[in-house]
Amino acid sequence: MQDHRQSILLALLISITALKADLPSLSVTSGPTSDSLTLSGLGNPTASHRIEHSRSLNEWWPVFAIRDSPSWSWDWGHVTETPSSQFRLAGVTPPVFAPPRSSPTHIALPSDPFLSDPVVGTGERFDPVEIRWVKFAMIIDGLPEVYFQRSSDYQFHFPFATERLSPFSGMDPNTFNNVSLYRGEQKIILGAVLWAPDHNEFGIQFVGQDTYPREMLHFLYDTVVDRIAKPAGCEGFYMPTYEQSEAAQEQQPYLAANNIAVSSPERWIGGSVCYAEGWALGRLVFIEPNEIENAYTEGTLLPTDILLTTGIPAELPFVAGIITLAPTTPNSHVAILAQSYGIPFVYLREPNEQLRALNMAGNEIILRTRGYNCTVEVFDVDGIEPAYRNEIVALKAPLPLSITPTKNYGAIAIPSLDDILPEDIRFIGGKAANFGFLRREIPRNSPNSMAFTFDLWNEYLTQILPGGKTLLTEITDRLASLSWPTDIATLDSTLREIRELIKEDADFSPTQKSTIISALSGFDPDRKIRFRSSTNVEDSGVFVGAGLYDSFSGCLADDTDGDSEGPSHCDPNQAKERGVFRAMRKVYAGFYNLNAVIERLRHGIHESEVGMAILVHHSYPDEIEAANGVATSRTSGANYLY
Repeated sequence: MQDHRQSILLALLISITALKADLPSLSVTSGPTSDSLTLSGLGNPTASHRIEHSRSLNEWWPVFAIRDSPSWSWDWGHVTETPSSQFRLAGVTPPVFAPPRSSPTHIALPSDPFLSDPVVGTGERFDPVEIRWVKFAMIIDGLPEVYFQRSSDYQFHFPFATERLSPFSGMDPNTFNNVSLYRGEQKIILGAVLWAPDHNEFGIQFVGQDTYPREMLHFLYDTVVDRIAKPAGCEGFYMPTYEQSEAAQEQQPYLAANNIAVSSPERWIGGSVCYAEGWALGRLVFIEPNEIENAYTEGTLLPTDILLTTGIPAELPFVAGIITLAPTTPNSHVAILAQSYGIPFVYLREPNEQLRALNMAGNEIILRTRGYNCTVEVFDVDGIEPAYRNEIVALKAPLPLSITPTKNYGAIAIPSLDDILPEDIRFIGGKAANFGFLRREIPRNSPNSMAFTFDLWNEYLTQILPGGKTLLTEITDRLASLSWPTDIATLDSTLREIRELIKEDADFSPTQKSTIISALSGFDPDRKIRFRSSTNVEDSGVFVGAGLYDSFSGCLADDTDGDSEGPSHCDPNQAKERGVFRAMRKVYAGFYNLNAVIERLRHGIHESEVGMAILVHHSYPDEIEAANGVATSRTSGANYLY
């Protein structure tokens, strides 16, 4: 026992000698049991302190954290299990959020307002079973805080983190993936709480492409549980995602010894689960989860195919339908996108159903998922007459959209939206045009706003790039050969290049910058301004387009202070400046997001008729935003139903 303590103490002393004299101190004493140690520390009461563990000094992970305390102690009870353990202490200034704080750090079951709408499965007696969820983020330098996101506002982690959590403000998706999904550069941990009210049980998931060490998982799980107010008798479980599931089985004895039960959402359901309703006709292709990406790139899995697999990774390419033989969660990225696209997505639970599907692999099938209780129909139609097949497939084809083509307004900015009408979508896109309704109807309860028109978008596209071509010509040349269905891997690569051209190679001219700054003069330069995508192919009477495009915040003072040195005037937590021109370029780049272009291709929209305008108002965190939402309507005879 003494040898174990000496090896741990030595590692601590090495770590401490590397720290500055004004940083926290840590001491080690015998723990409350013969197989434990107590680690005690002193430090700045306003700092965030965490103890990190390692088995080799090459890789470290947090196992304890505390904030706003001048002293603390923590018991390590795994000495004999991990005799070569090393520890180090980190004392950091926690993230500074632009006031007010961006998100709550606790939730209350069973009816927290941040919970999602229910997804319904089938119980053991074929009765409906509801599952709700709320996603969260944990900033490593801010541990042990947990930031929960409102499900009605943010379906995905990325927009929540980049809009509400200052350290990630304005971060692009690739960079965010690197700091959230891979442990080598990880700065934020993402996850979700699943809630099954019929069972009075909840599950906790952590998202990541790399496996979380068991000690880190223990710490993260307990931290999240402590942030949940639960009804009497409520039980919790660790429900690993696909990427974490194999490791979770290996870690199960350790987790069980620490009162963490490993399970899955399957415990709540007795039958199949329809994650997204719809129907599809296509070739059923069986591919193991870790081979899906390569199969898509190589062309053995096509956008017109129905995928059959044994598990659902964090991301899937666009396919006609999805059948999984292992349960996933209704809050997954794949499930939400399938709902948006109308792609049938189902988990087949019964062994005979799974075997039947496997026997159909390679054949053409029709998959249909529907109904509150999840009715699943799978028909083998291999050998169907081509003419008849084409008629069926034609029924699934998206209808051509009758959009309002863009039109120049005569100026690059409209200083106020108070008199803007829906028909002005031709000048400023659907989102900005519809915002005029709010300004007219509830002027005291909607923010002052303005818009940059399609005139500015068109001017931006006509600038000459270093290679001698205009930005528009570069984009047009790269997209010229595209049609639907297309090679998604090639399309994705091409669009990444186009977005880089817009963000990095192109820029606003000095004259444009001067006009933009003048148009923004009515906003507080030291307060974040929100630049929201507003195209003429979204938020219209014929197409919603939710989630296809991006919005970003920018700080006017960062562009008018005469230098390019940080930190940001609007957010001292940002080491670099986050100006408005940068934000606007990123909004423009979002016009060529993969899912946005796929939808335009599927609906046969001509790129020459569409464009990106920008709706502008101040950024409003949750705590000072009284309400937000979406109103939709449809006609029934002579009546409008809202």
